[in-house]
Amino acid sequence: MEPIDPHLTRELLSSVVEFFDRPGLGNVALYELVTSKLNRITGESWSWRYIQGVHAGTIQPSRKIHRAVTALGAALDEVPAVATYTVEIRVFARPDQVEPGSIVLGQSRSCARLGCPVTFVGNVPWRRYCSPECSSMAHKE
Repeated sequence: MEPIDPHLTRELLSSVVEFFDRPGLGNVALYELVTSKLNRITGESWSWRYIQGVHAGTIQPSRKIHRAVTALGAALDEVPAVATYTVEIRVFARPDQVEPGSIVLGQSRSCARLGCPVTFVGNVPWRRYCSPECSSMAHKE
């Protein structure tokens, strides 16, 4: 995995902070606003002090904050954040079920059958087993 450039992260964060800055908006309110936008993208609960520290250069940015700032910047350029806050991974799918380059929005989970090694992304949130066969075997056990 290639290392992130902290200077680039700070430059991107500067652009984002500048975009949201308004006359009369204090520093704390400004960083709280930016932090809430970043937290909404990532599901994190970063504090405004953390974001301010990254921006000031007193805290080294993590890979996660770098991706979040990049995604927020892209969203400000009208690119959907979901398209930018993603990573490329290898996924196995049935033929003709998932198009190459698709964005998978579901969370992966382990099959509920004891001993099954499969991790899957369910087609519905309540799916517990990776296949009908696993479901049947689990109910027989």
